[in-house]
Amino acid sequence: MQVYLAVMSSDICLIAKRPLYYSDGAIAHQAGQWVLPGGGQENGETEIDGAFREFREETNKHATLTLKEQYNGTIGFPYRTNDYSLVTFTVFQNILNDIYNNIDQSALSDELESLSLVQRSSITTLLGINSNPANPQGHEHTQSITWFKEMAEYLRNGTIPGNAEQNPMPRVLGQIRLGVKTQSPQPSGPGVQSQLSQSSVSGIPRPICFGVRNQRPPPPGPGVPRPICFGVRSQRPPPPVSGGRGQPFQP
Repeated sequence: MQVYLAVMSSDICLIAKRPLYYSDGAIAHQAGQWVLPGGGQENGETEIDGAFREFREETNKHATLTLKEQYNGTIGFPYRTNDYSLVTFTVFQNILNDIYNNIDQSALSDELESLSLVQRSSITTLLGINSNPANPQGHEHTQSITWFKEMAEYLRNGTIPGNAEQNPMPRVLGQIRLGVKTQSPQPSGPGVQSQLSQSSVSGIPRPICFGVRNQRPPPPGPGVPRPICFGVRSQRPPPPVSGGRGQPFQP
């Protein structure tokens, strides 16, 4: 599975340009094209983690932290196809400018030649277009240029490919798993009591009481203190106090 990260604001997206050749002289994957940073998902990592790792490795080969560990933003996982997954990281425009300005383009990996900020409204004129007519076969060296056409359409107007799974959960080793730890689900079903203990008669939640033992409270009466309860609204209001501020208003 290939994973790609789109770092963007509401109007601007960061894209990268592939070189024509690698440092060893071999034709680059998607040679000369505009792309999103990304690459192969590794065993044991989610698509989200893989996309952020690939972005870090391609844009700063000396960095130790990923963008989600450095900046506040919204992580999205809009879709996956059988071949690739698209992950998004949406930030405010000033943060996107900081991300771009803090990338040392001399430290880019061999996979990238340069980075640029482009308007999302015009991204389909760059992303997914073969920009190297002198080497029309370069983009077919491995991955398909149509993937980037699909990603550009999504980033421009929200169009999801017809063969894609929308809003998927990150997948690890053939299993579906969240990218963060989840809390153990609370038990439910017949005979299982919630945190607010259920009444044995009508199913009305019994209040959580403080100041008295958590037992069925005795009926209020002279000399019997009323428990202090939280968690449910008191059903029987306290009796009005005669005179003073506690006296009911009489129209």
